[in-house]
Amino acid sequence: MDSSPYLGILAATFLILLNGIYVAAEFALVKVRATKIDELILGGNRRAEDVKNILGKLDAYLSVCQLGVTLASLALGWIGEPTVSRLLEPVFRYFHVTEALKHLISIVLGFSVITVLHIVFGETVPKYYAIKKNEQISLALTVFLRGSYLLFYPIVYVLNGMANAILRKMGVEPSENEGLHSEEELRLIVSASVAGGVIDAIESELIDNVFEFS
Repeated sequence: MDSSPYLGILAATFLILLNGIYVAAEFALVKVRATKIDELILGGNRRAEDVKNILGKLDAYLSVCQLGVTLASLALGWIGEPTVSRLLEPVFRYFHVTEALKHLISIVLGFSVITVLHIVFGETVPKYYAIKKNEQISLALTVFLRGSYLLFYPIVYVLNGMANAILRKMGVEPSENEGLHSEEELRLIVSASVAGGVIDAIESELIDNVFEFS
């Protein structure tokens, strides 16, 4: 029996897993609290020190994660149609399906199956799991992230340079402070946190006093 389809399935499974790891890493890094990482460092957690270093270069690491997701997704799409075609080859032969129709069926089925698996297992599940378990995910993926950083950062550096040059040509100056919040935005975040039960009224008042003092 031809093992090629099964090698394709194995490769697709690996790429979906890889995509999910990068997605989980991206959301975990965004959600993890630096104060909690500092507590772990004080407790002697060596991996927490690595996470702190990663958070110090957050934009670069997020770009690395996004590049990893893009490459995994492209590779997944590339192997999808041929794998489905090989899996269905006995059926195609039995019904004497023409080459043109065979190609069309393989594309449609391959795209549909890969898309569903990619969205569910490569995007949605890792994203929500990382949001809930951001601390554990951040600590667990430090070695993976540092390796990816060393591998991909030269590419990310070039791509970001090209993007920034285009933005400047369009009259937009790239800023590293886009993710920072103004006082008004912080007040809105605090209000939303009180409404959602994340912090109580007393904590909200203390934070408000800090704004007034500053």
